[in-house]
Amino acid sequence: MNKLKNYQSLFVNEVIHNDQNPNAELLDQMIPIGNLSAKAVVGVYANDYRYRMLEAMQTNFETVWMVLGDEKFESLILEFIKCHTSSESDLNLYGNKFPEFLSQNSELIEEMPFLVDLAKFEIAFWKMFHRPKPNNVDRNNFNQERIFASYLLFDGSLQLFESEYNVFPLFQYKDKTLNDFFEENDPALINESAYYILFKNENQVSCQRLTAAQNAFLLQLKEPKTLLEVINLGPDISEAEMMELFQLITSSLLHQLKTSLATR
Repeated sequence: MNKLKNYQSLFVNEVIHNDQNPNAELLDQMIPIGNLSAKAVVGVYANDYRYRMLEAMQTNFETVWMVLGDEKFESLILEFIKCHTSSESDLNLYGNKFPEFLSQNSELIEEMPFLVDLAKFEIAFWKMFHRPKPNNVDRNNFNQERIFASYLLFDGSLQLFESEYNVFPLFQYKDKTLNDFFEENDPALINESAYYILFKNENQVSCQRLTAAQNAFLLQLKEPKTLLEVINLGPDISEAEMMELFQLITSSLLHQLKTSLATR
């Protein structure tokens, strides 16, 4: 068993890092396929691995890909996969360390300082997208008294996301081009700090931008406190902002509500 594990480890290392001149020890253990030499087999596996990882990253970071363009994105990903092999059987989860990798590229970040937060947003969005569909709720069971006596359940189907940059508008153009975005939006839009709430709604993920006061209010609910408890604390939030949050909760987030009496 140890011999097999050592062989597998050596094989993976050579495929990723050294396919042009693979380790002689590995080549001696390999059985050539057809007319291919052992070295050629390593090359075939190396090309296949790089292609599959690149394809996964194009799917998981479609907006970063759109912003950077094909050539620059592919070059970055080929460097990334050398440092970060996939340990996940589900490639939807591959790339969690990509924002950190991007942050170490000072030249790129100087040109596009929003890029790290954009990558983090894509991770958060797609991680939520792949979660199970929330359970349906009977709205008739939620009168106003019960809603005020409940707290929001932040279980992965509901997430607050704070960014120094307003990255969601870029995400909305992931199926288009960066030129399309700039033709229809002021570039300064990206440089605004932003707060978002992301939540799973049926089979879709919804994202809504919040004000700073609304975000602070929801952070108190996350502790957790009931809606009424937070309101009684007298948070610095306007009536209009509070009404907008209440509308969001009653229209979209009832499946995230848990009554305090039943669960505490």
